[in-house]
Amino acid sequence: MNDKQNLRTRFVYERFRQENFRVGGVADESTGIQLKRDNYNLTATLSWAINNTSLNQFSLQIGRRQFDQPTNSDRLAEYFSSGNTLQTGTNITGRQKDTGDILEFRNTFFTRLGSGRWAADVKMGGAWQRVTDDWDFPVYPTGLMIYVTDARTLPLLYVGTTGSGRSKITTNLLSGFAQFDFKPMPRLTVNAGLRYDLDTNGNNPTYTSPLVPEARGRDTNNFQPRAGFSWDIRGTGAHVVRGGVGVFTGRFLLVPAHVELQQNGFTGRIIQQRINGAVLGLPAALWLDANNPTTTGVPLARDAAGLDKTLVNPRSTQVTGGYTVRLGSTGLFADFEGIYVKGDDELIIRDVNWRGNATGGRPNAAFNQINFYTNEGRSEYKAFVSSVNGTLKGGHVVTASFTIADKKNINDDFSPALTDYPNDPADIEAEWGRSRADERYRFVASAILRLPYSFTVAPIFEYGSGQPWNRRRGYDWNGDGKNSDRLPGVGRFSEDGPDFQQVNLRVTYRLPLAGRAGADFIFEAFNLFNRKNYDVNSLINGEFLSGPTLANPTLAAVANPRYGQYTATLPPREFQLGVRVTF
Repeated sequence: MNDKQNLRTRFVYERFRQENFRVGGVADESTGIQLKRDNYNLTATLSWAINNTSLNQFSLQIGRRQFDQPTNSDRLAEYFSSGNTLQTGTNITGRQKDTGDILEFRNTFFTRLGSGRWAADVKMGGAWQRVTDDWDFPVYPTGLMIYVTDARTLPLLYVGTTGSGRSKITTNLLSGFAQFDFKPMPRLTVNAGLRYDLDTNGNNPTYTSPLVPEARGRDTNNFQPRAGFSWDIRGTGAHVVRGGVGVFTGRFLLVPAHVELQQNGFTGRIIQQRINGAVLGLPAALWLDANNPTTTGVPLARDAAGLDKTLVNPRSTQVTGGYTVRLGSTGLFADFEGIYVKGDDELIIRDVNWRGNATGGRPNAAFNQINFYTNEGRSEYKAFVSSVNGTLKGGHVVTASFTIADKKNINDDFSPALTDYPNDPADIEAEWGRSRADERYRFVASAILRLPYSFTVAPIFEYGSGQPWNRRRGYDWNGDGKNSDRLPGVGRFSEDGPDFQQVNLRVTYRLPLAGRAGADFIFEAFNLFNRKNYDVNSLINGEFLSGPTLANPTLAAVANPRYGQYTATLPPREFQLGVRVTF
């Protein structure tokens, strides 16, 4: 714009379409949905060099995230053998629609204060982001029927709904920070900072109901101090020690807040189950008829979902320390880093209306399940990463890293699938175990090799020791309405999954054109050797199709013949050709 001001703008539009999402394994094509996304985002940043030591950046963001997910079928959803052998009919999520609008103003100011040893580089700023999200989540749109076996002769449970699953939330995200970098010694850099965040409506602070009699209020205690250092031991960059510690606050995602407005048991989408009296040993008049599920069987009390009576932002404390050394007179550097992250107040979802697996039963007889999002989650991540990277003579770039990690938590997902709920909702600490994403060892090596005649070759090798999987009974043993039960002594995600190996390759030929122009002819191969990598998420992990339950321990166990089988692999070998023109 002039000698001191620069304006940078960017506009992105995304149109995405996919058919048969959530199809595969035991889920047939009728359970699939279509993904239709139309998103846009506009950003603009004005940079102003106020003087030789000060710079200000002001940014504006306007965006929309919009999706529509039509279902493949409008038939009754049916799960045979508790969903272990076949899932057919309408997807139980229904046709979701969502429109999320974002408006954000952000300002950052840089300056240098003082001079000499205690001169400090200062960075401070703040932001205001307004989010409006309108979501329609019509769960169980045609109902769900769960059968005991692979036939329709013995229904177990029917899930039906009434009312609307649509809600709208508007929240303001306010943030501010200040950071100071200074050099108390020529080879030592120290930085310290403080950040604050406030979400005005992400936890429905004014919401009340008979289950939440008092407004929970906003979480305002979100101060996040951080500090770090970097010490160049000899002042040559050949030996550098660094470290840092900080507190980080996570955002409220809007799904839990929406669920409270949509499925709270009093307004919105009312969910009610009907169980077959035959499996309870009751008279024939109370048996569930698969042809008339809305009027037969034993009606259970309605379900409810929402947020706990108090709900705060999740947070983590992170500590890192590292050492970098140059390898002789080469252009290679070896790096060693230790990482420790402790997560607290993480969001999990559990049925708070459950006495425990020892006896079962509902303390609040007016409701069946009361699934609350709570802050009872926690996690711990420890890792050691060693790597070598740099540039060799001739311009060849090489890098390799080896990671040893251990990740444990209570739950991985604030909105879990049917099988990822707790084994015993009243004993949440028993869920402490390996994370779904835990991988003990991972090795990655890559290079960019510059060959004669304008050729460049870039191979990548990846190895992972494998992620774990969750060994389940395969049916609802305790009768809490969730097919997440495990056998005694079996921990969450205690089984080792398959390892992962893959080689990718990219070859580029550069053809000079007139002036500064040129054309790159690109050949790429993914999974070059066509290694069969099984998808751990596709594993049939239910041991039994049916069996003894807490209510009827005399029932015979029926083994699942497909237990332990994978139903999908990760992508096979794929080739890709491309041309890139620069000028």
